Amino acid sequence: MSEWEEASPSVIHIAEQLIEKYHPWLRDARIGFVFRDEAQQSLGRLILAQAQKVTAKLQVYLEFDFLIWVSKEDWEGKLTDAQREALIDHELCHCVKRLDTDTWAIRPHDVQEFWQIIERHGLWSSDLHNGREAMERAIQAELPLGQVKRAGKVASVSLKNIGDWGSLHDDLLEEARRFAEEEGEITVTKLQRKFKIAYSRASSLLNLIQTVASEPGE
Repeated sequence: MSEWEEASPSVIHIAEQLIEKYHPWLRDARIGFVFRDEAQQSLGRLILAQAQKVTAKLQVYLEFDFLIWVSKEDWEGKLTDAQREALIDHELCHCVKRLDTDTWAIRPHDVQEFWQIIERHGLWSSDLHNGREAMERAIQAELPLGQVKRAGKVASVSLKNIGDWGSLHDDLLEEARRFAEEEGEITVTKLQRKFKIAYSRASSLLNLIQTVASEPGE
């Protein structure tokens, strides 16, 4: 299991600067940052950070709209200043407010494709063409900020709440959610067999899946 601790002031400072420059709609959002001891591995890929919406039920423990974890090992020992900024900017791009429901939500990536498909078929979709144009420009247009009073906050999650977060988080949650959607009906035993985990962890994971699934707009 992963270990968690408060994010450093450098994370908060970069996030605040990026929100003012590129993400003014997040001024009203409550965004919590936490350090994870190391990056997460998923299907052969390293995940250096991850943003997720804090559901209404979990807000009993965490008074945030979004929680973003960052790999401490990579943040402190591997990333350059430019890479740090890009990493936080990327995660903030996932955090949006839905105009139809006026609720916070997680936005998926604009472009998703396999490198092999690009090599074999080129930029075959409009998304890939748009992505190429964005990369060629390599400059993001600054958004007008106006005179909007900020009501949200960007903060490191306190040590007390990190304990609550650790008990409410599992690295397998996203994979387990997809598995539950495929199966239709999920049980502790199925989770044990699928992920080769102990009964106690499978039971906790099932509770997390049911908590997230019960939230509207997920």
